[in-house]
Amino acid sequence: MGKIKLDAATAETLKAAEPGTELVGPDGQPVGALVPPAVYRYLQQFLEERKQLLEAEKDAISVEELRAIDAAGGEIPHDEVVRRLGLS
Repeated sequence: MGKIKLDAATAETLKAAEPGTELVGPDGQPVGALVPPAVYRYLQQFLEERKQLLEAEKDAISVEELRAIDAAGGEIPHDEVVRRLGLS
């Protein structure tokens, strides 16, 4: 991920801003939102853990099975979930 170096005045303005403050360009169009560092770190960790889980389970279900589930309404019945988790 890239970095944008701010001038001192802009950095101080952002430090004083409320979380969720919308950032806009000179034309008034949104360019982003202020996310506190702790929330950003949490999201990074969450996404990395999700990526690892998906990688570990990528062969657990085929694309064809996912399409069939989607065609049937997008839900897996409870008994099927229990069976796939090996709890039955």
